[in-house]
Amino acid sequence: MSPTATTAASPRIAHRIQYRVGHGGFHATIVEDATAKDHLVYVYDVGAKPDKSELLLAIESFIDMLSSRKITRVDYIYLSHIDGDHVNGLRELLDALAAHSPKIVVANVVLPWLSSVQKLLTQSRNSHRQPSTVVTNLAGSDEDADVFLRDLDVENVIRITAEGEDAAPTATSTSTSTSTTIPSGSSTLPTSVPGWLLLPIKTPAPANFESSFRTELDNRLPNHLNPNDPADHATILRDHKPKIVDAIRAVAHLIGVSQKRVANWSSLALLHGSTTPTTPCTVSIVPPQHVDAQCEHGWLHTGDLPVADAVVWSNLSSELLRASLKSPLCVVVAPHHGSGLDHNDALYTVAAPGTVILTTGRKLTGVNMGNPSYSYNLGKVLASAGSIGANVVELNNA
Repeated sequence: MSPTATTAASPRIAHRIQYRVGHGGFHATIVEDATAKDHLVYVYDVGAKPDKSELLLAIESFIDMLSSRKITRVDYIYLSHIDGDHVNGLRELLDALAAHSPKIVVANVVLPWLSSVQKLLTQSRNSHRQPSTVVTNLAGSDEDADVFLRDLDVENVIRITAEGEDAAPTATSTSTSTSTTIPSGSSTLPTSVPGWLLLPIKTPAPANFESSFRTELDNRLPNHLNPNDPADHATILRDHKPKIVDAIRAVAHLIGVSQKRVANWSSLALLHGSTTPTTPCTVSIVPPQHVDAQCEHGWLHTGDLPVADAVVWSNLSSELLRASLKSPLCVVVAPHHGSGLDHNDALYTVAAPGTVILTTGRKLTGVNMGNPSYSYNLGKVLASAGSIGANVVELNNA
């Protein structure tokens, strides 16, 4: 469902930064009224590879920005999906906010709801298996993930479900935190900022994938292991990971999708901005090459969403077209850092952004020094952006 647009409030200022972290992502928005007394603050993703040096500097810069404005609350931290280069700086961010004097409270962490199969796929594609990593803590049981976040002083956890996912809206609470599940397309907009849209979007996986994958994996595993039981996941990952890969390959071939995209279907997109912008936006590059914008207009973050898949694009485009925040958008952060594998020309035609941001890193050593990380082909995104006259900014680590 789409949220209802509301009437614009008094004049406001929106400061938005896409930080340069190399291969990864870290975005922050601060919306304040003309008196600078009321604020809406949110973050989208906080992760980087192959190292976090640039990310840690960005977190420090973000904390300084909040401190200079005497802001003591972050309303939302959106995590597109549970992959190291999107979440591996979460603990450092939360620790820094809690250590600030006065303490900066985190009201909500918003992340995609994952079925047991999606959790297993998420953990299987990550190389970070140590028990203490953010990935393993968030991709375990929901209860364990809630405890992990609560121990880091997060007040509430919100999980977003895609259409057709078997997770009825729920609400649980402890003495210090709450956990809720809401459907994709629901606005998590605080009522104190009328007219500002925060629209999380999760697209469903292709029909029959999960049931077919469970069947294929069950046929390969010993009878005492159950892919639907998170308690068995550690053993399955440790002793039977090749069987997971074989099952993914078999099902992907069966239903005609790319096995490389399977674990990214759960990525959470975020459409955000004012439904009634009153001022033109100014986008600039500031040292050390962050994208810094005074902008009320629409931005779209897509995580690693594989929009090249027809089903994924159909669902995402439907949400974009019925949202109260319309194109042209100011900024689109390219899906999967700008990878050609997950590119779709139609995204840029529909969103019509003035700026496209690439968040892939660059190889710093070896014979391929200077080339995009993971051999990403950025040419498709560059061509699409050029065809609509968009400015392209690459926030790499070179």
